[in-house]
Amino acid sequence: MNIFKRLISFLEIKINTLTGYKYRVNFTSKEVHYLPNKHKNCNLDIMSNYQNVTKNSADYYIHSAGFNGCRWCYTSEDNG
Repeated sequence: MNIFKRLISFLEIKINTLTGYKYRVNFTSKEVHYLPNKHKNCNLDIMSNYQNVTKNSADYYIHSAGFNGCRWCYTSEDNG
């Protein structure tokens, strides 16, 4: 991946975190990621089918829509 794309991804995560959108819902894997605790294994920069959401929305996806917390960055909601 080129440096420009990585920079854009980094800035997007920082801006979303500062504005309260601290969670990324990956609709392909049905996982929710916690952006302030991101891990290299999350591969956030190559996700294409995602949405950045607030805590309330992340809770909805995990507790009502059958999504799982990421094993690397959101272990408190990881169900295996």
